[in-house]
This record gives sequence, structure tokens and C-alpha cells, in this order.
Amino acid sequence: MGMFLTVKQKILVTLLEKGPLQNSQIAKRVGITEQWCSEMINALHAEGLVESQFITPRRINKLTNKGIEVAKHLKEINEIGEVKFAEESRFSNSFVIATKSQRK
Repeated sequence: MGMFLTVKQKILVTLLEKGPLQNSQIAKRVGITEQWCSEMINALHAEGLVESQFITPRRINKLTNKGIEVAKHLKEINEIGEVKFAEESRFSNSFVIATKSQRK
């Protein structure tokens, strides 16, 4: 997911796609430590994008309405970026192949 997204953005998109998750689940899906995930969740909470419910010993995180809107836009932008990157990669590979065949 999301080679063009920051860690906080990846968390938002993960919560959009997978629903409410614990910090450990988010950390595993995003590829970060639980401590870093907790710090990012706190920052997203302060920005009004994520809300958490504490059910001892777990913290369940979900997107706020504002978070849902932001995550939808991020997901769309990321998908466009990945398509553009794939198109450019195909062009670059075609150019390299054409250049090599011209040298023979």
C-alpha cells in the first residue's frame, strides 16, 4: 500500500479500508513499531482525524467523519500516483529496451 503516502496517511487509509483496529494491528499492517504507531495515533487524534476507545488493555481506533473524508482523498490520490508511476516505469523500460536493441 501507498508508496507515496506518509506513515500517518497510511494509518488513515488502513483504518478506512479495515475498520476499527488496535494499535498492534495497525502497526503490523503499516509496517511500523507499536510505539511509533501509538505516537502517530496520538497525533492523528489531536488533528481530529482519529478517535480511540479504551477497552482495557486495548485501544481501538477508528476514523472520525473528518478522518474518513481525508482518508478517501488520500486513497484516491495514491491510486492515481501509482498508476502514473506504473505508466512511467513501462515507458522507461521500453526506452531502455529500444536503446539496447539499437546498439546491436
